[in-house]
Amino acid sequence: MKRNHAIGLFMNIVCGFIICLVMGLIVLHRVGAPMTLVTVMFTTIESFFVSYMVGDLVPSFTWGNKFAAAIGLKGVPAYFIAIAVHDLFMVTLISFLATFLVSGFTMKTIIGWWANYPVVLLCAYLVLLLIMKPLMKVAMKITKNITD
Repeated sequence: MKRNHAIGLFMNIVCGFIICLVMGLIVLHRVGAPMTLVTVMFTTIESFFVSYMVGDLVPSFTWGNKFAAAIGLKGVPAYFIAIAVHDLFMVTLISFLATFLVSGFTMKTIIGWWANYPVVLLCAYLVLLLIMKPLMKVAMKITKNITD
């Protein structure tokens, strides 16, 4: 396994799990569902399967970095933009697909998804701002012996 692939795999799995847990907790709270171990595990695992596939197929963090560079940003502002692009693509796709996977494609489901989407998007953005750099450092450290 090449190092870049290993780093991407680690980031996809760990970030995806954390974001899915956060999204699940927010939605369960907002819809008034019971916060039991079973409901939290179900929402997290169900959305994680979607997250893993989306994370493998959509290079949204790379797109965010390219967009930030294209508009001339560097450092912290570039990081904020890269995370915003990543958040927009990943959270939109994960929350949308996971919602319809469980509830089916109905107008009621669309309304429910839309009612929670802004809060989930904002909370996930804040979580991603906090976790991406530390997780990247961990990924770099645990993959240091993997050669390209």
